[in-house]
Parts: sequence; structure tokens; C-alpha cells
Amino acid sequence: MLHILLILIIFATAMRKIQLITLLLIMFNIANAQLPILRNFTTTKYNSGTQNWCITQSNDGRMIFANNSGLLEFDGDQWTSKPISNYTNVRAVLYDDKRNIVYAGSTGEFGYYELDPITSQLIYKSISSHLPPKEKDFSEIWNIYHCNNNIIFQGKNNFFIYKPDGTIQNKKEKYRIESSACINDRIIFTAKEGAFEIVNGCTYQLPGTDLLKGLTVRSIMPYGRNILFATSSDGIFLYNGVSVTEFKMD
Repeated sequence: MLHILLILIIFATAMRKIQLITLLLIMFNIANAQLPILRNFTTTKYNSGTQNWCITQSNDGRMIFANNSGLLEFDGDQWTSKPISNYTNVRAVLYDDKRNIVYAGSTGEFGYYELDPITSQLIYKSISSHLPPKEKDFSEIWNIYHCNNNIIFQGKNNFFIYKPDGTIQNKKEKYRIESSACINDRIIFTAKEGAFEIVNGCTYQLPGTDLLKGLTVRSIMPYGRNILFATSSDGIFLYNGVSVTEFKMD
């Protein structure tokens, strides 16, 4: 009888230890869930320019940055930097998962990086070098995105539309472009003069968007069937295709 009692005591003690360990593991996981893990990388660590303007990610998880010194890449372990052909600041990047290339735009230059099949190193190929001489004098490329099977390179006053057949259309605008995006296969952009849309190569002001005139729009985003315009200091506005209203955040 005493033997059985000792076994029961030992078993109960072991169970209490297991319960205590389980409780501690649960508390540890909750604490970690509330505190996200952050890793800070200094310029000394990644050995490149001080400013990063844009971020994209490849299918294999590599993080790619538009950096003052060129294209900056991080594979989770090593940092590598590749200058663009004219050695200027890279302002925008976009990973194309279909072609496994990275489009990049800088001051007076845009093109793409691809892996060399022999060296497995990223090499840059210029698209803008194929422009007519009179169209090569442009400023920074600030944004790159897909739209209607085309790649859009947005500059200060124009859109370079790179088509699947390799041709480039230069759509010039009379206003300085503040921001742009492809929403439902439509190129939407804003300027101090208002919000606009490009249709069949022509620019039209979006009806009912007078409220946006004079505002600095930093981002254009889809919101269901509507469009959100996020400004630098005047809040967010919702456009339903007819009118613009203030978007309430609370």
C-alpha cells in the first residue's frame, strides 16, 4: 500500500511540473506575440547609401531596396549593392515575378536588373537608352508599377509606358505629378491642379474631385470599388466615382 502511495505522490509532482512548464511556455509565447522582433541595420552594416526610397520583394524572399547608391539587396544574411548605369540615386524598384527581374528607376535612367545565367550576379540593362535623344532629358523616376500588361515608369512630368513588345510610349503631362497608381487597370494620378485619369493616351480630370485641388496627395489606393487619396497633412479622402468625401478613420 505504501509503495502505491509513493508512486502516486511522484506522479502528482511530475504532473505539477509539466503544468508549470506548460504555463510558462504559454506566457512566453504571449509576451513574444505582443513584442514584435525588430532588427535595425545601420549604413555601416549594409554598406550603402543613407536613404532608401522604395522596397520590393522577390519570390524567394529577397528584400530589394531603391537606395541612394543603387539597388540594395538583402537575402536574410548578406547585403549586396549594385549601381545603376549612370551611378545616380535609385528612387523606385519593382519585382516582376513573371520574368524574375527587378525594374529600377533613377535620375535620367530606367531599366531592369536580371540574373546573369553564368555568374548568377545581378546585371543592369537599360530601357531608357532606347528613347529618342530628345526624350532622354527627364528627371527622376519616382514610381514603377504594372498596369494593363504594361510597366509604368512615372517621372516628374511624364509617364513612360513600357509595352510587352518592347516599345516605349512617353505620355507627357503639363502638371507636376505628385503621386500615381494603377487602380482597376486605370492610371490615376494627382497634381496640385486635381486628380486625373489617362484614357487611351489622353488625360482627363476625374469628375467631382475639386476638393483635392491644392492638396498634396502622397498615396492613391483602391478601397473596394472606390479610391482612397491619402494627403500629407489634410487627411484621407474617398472617391466613389462621382464625388470626394472625407474618409473617417474613427
